[in-house]
This record gives sequence, C-alpha cells and structure tokens, in this order.
Amino acid sequence: MRKAVRVPKITPLHYKYRTVEKLEVGDKVWVSFDGKVALPARLVEKDDRHYTVRFECRAQGVRPGAQHFFKLDEVRTTPKLACINMVTL
Repeated sequence: MRKAVRVPKITPLHYKYRTVEKLEVGDKVWVSFDGKVALPARLVEKDDRHYTVRFECRAQGVRPGAQHFFKLDEVRTTPKLACINMVTL
C-alpha cells in the first residue's frame, strides 16, 4: 500500500491554467488537499466532469477505502502534479 508523500517547494496553479490528464478506471492516482502533501488513491469511476477515487492511506479527514469525487483537473498521476493541481473549493 502506498503512503502519503510530502512535496516541498510547490506553487499550485490557478484553476484557469490547469489541464486534464487522460486516466482510466483502475489507475493509481494522487490527490492533494493542501498543495504540500499528496495522497495515494485508485480511480474507481469517471464521467465527463468528475473522477471518483478510493484513498489508500489514512490522512486528516480521510480514511483508507473512503471514496471521494474530484474535478477532472484535480486528480493526477504523480505526487508533484497532484500538489500543483491541488483540490479547490
């Protein structure tokens, strides 16, 4: 099981400048809530606006196996990209 990864010296992008990576159900992905720590997850569902991911590790407010929905530009293939494209409200 993968663990959370701290990524130093990252400046998140404004949402206007983000792009969407092409991902498939079953892919290993990363998500960041704060732009500093990337959390490992697995893509379990997708549609034209959102990805559903299942988290693989415990973090503040997240438990292993929990499923969450994210915008397409917030889910990435590497920890660094996840922090650059952190979750926005």
